[in-house]
Amino acid sequence: MTTSALKPPGPPRYREHVTEPLQLAELLDFRPDQGIIRLHEQRVVILSAAALGLLRKELIETFGIETARRLMLRFGFADGYHDAVSLRDRSSAVADPVEAFRTGTVVHALEGIVRVDLTSIEFDAETGRFEAHKEYHDSYVAEQHVLHYGKAERPAAAPSEEPAAARRSAQKSAAPAAEPKRARKR
Repeated sequence: MTTSALKPPGPPRYREHVTEPLQLAELLDFRPDQGIIRLHEQRVVILSAAALGLLRKELIETFGIETARRLMLRFGFADGYHDAVSLRDRSSAVADPVEAFRTGTVVHALEGIVRVDLTSIEFDAETGRFEAHKEYHDSYVAEQHVLHYGKAERPAAAPSEEPAAARRSAQKSAAPAAEPKRARKR
């Protein structure tokens, strides 16, 4: 059994251990004459946290908190999935699953989503078991939730269903689409 367990003394500082330190300027390609911005090879748009907060609020008011959470979880998974694929293609550092996870936390901070402090990571290469304990700080989702609804009893971005079920659901949404199905005429 191959297990990598990291539990540092004192405050976590994993961001410093990423093999290839990421610099936002290296990842961004601005083409203002074309109206295009690319972040590590994929087109991105700059949206304000306020606009995303209003979208989340509208989803909650239209569909309820549980459905809104599932939709935003799927949205976040798809965004992270595409970041991971792009980073994997540009860097040998993310071939190691633990290093890839650490790199993802750096990307989250660079994108202004959330600052993540990793407290421990365990990965068993033989079984594929992966467990990470982390603390989120300065989350735009939490900031917007407090703005619109006040302080919550549980984390604003917490999935409402079992993590594995939520992950499967999100993976289906993020996976490349198959040939579109056509409606049957009756």
